[in-house]
Amino acid sequence: MSGGDDWLRELKKEGIADHLYPAGELPAAEVYSVLQQGDIFLRTTRFDGDAISVREALSLNVPVIASATDFRPSGVWKYREGDAEDLLRQIEAVNADILNREREEIVREDFYHQLTMLYRTIAESDRLLNIKK
Repeated sequence: MSGGDDWLRELKKEGIADHLYPAGELPAAEVYSVLQQGDIFLRTTRFDGDAISVREALSLNVPVIASATDFRPSGVWKYREGDAEDLLRQIEAVNADILNREREEIVREDFYHQLTMLYRTIAESDRLLNIKK
């Protein structure tokens, strides 16, 4: 990343640097491992084409927030390049989306658990009543 360490010092001052991993250039062998560990992949470039890192993150189901340059594939959350407030809004939106998906998964798991328990109860009742099908 360019600009020296000023941006990292600023993030540390704000208390959020521990939540970020400024990857920069990574050896190919490390890319997927690093991407899989993240909750969100940020691509904050001023100029960009069809970035392979964006597609790699999407292929791993990691939400991607990227500057709205000429091209971004489907599924990318975009913010206006250079607009920190818009970037923050997109981060908040992605976080809300992640929480909603987690809640839906909990509800789904609870439903399947309850359904399984119901079937077990029915099966046990049939067994106790000696009902054969």
